[in-house]
Amino acid sequence: MARGDHRTPDYLCPFCVIAQGVDDSHIASQFSDVFYRTDHVIGLVASHWWPRNPGHALVIPVQHFENIYDLPADLTADIARVAQMESRSDRTMNARVGRMFGTTIFM
Repeated sequence: MARGDHRTPDYLCPFCVIAQGVDDSHIASQFSDVFYRTDHVIGLVASHWWPRNPGHALVIPVQHFENIYDLPADLTADIARVAQMESRSDRTMNARVGRMFGTTIFM
């Protein structure tokens, strides 16, 4: 296990489930919420986490990393690139509909 890993043997990471393309009724986000995917990074809409912000997006690595200390620098750059691309889209959408959209980066 990675440094600082808090997972118990029965822990099911919701982001890993989504990354595997599996829908699970115990996880609010589903694979159909994914709007961007490469071999290393996923972007998904997660409006149920922020109900007052229906356009909220999450950018996450495909591979599970317990914390940022274990995340390789090149993957960090890929995640940041996708988050920047999504944020630029958010800014355009904000101007069109007069509503805040946001992006959260999970590393």
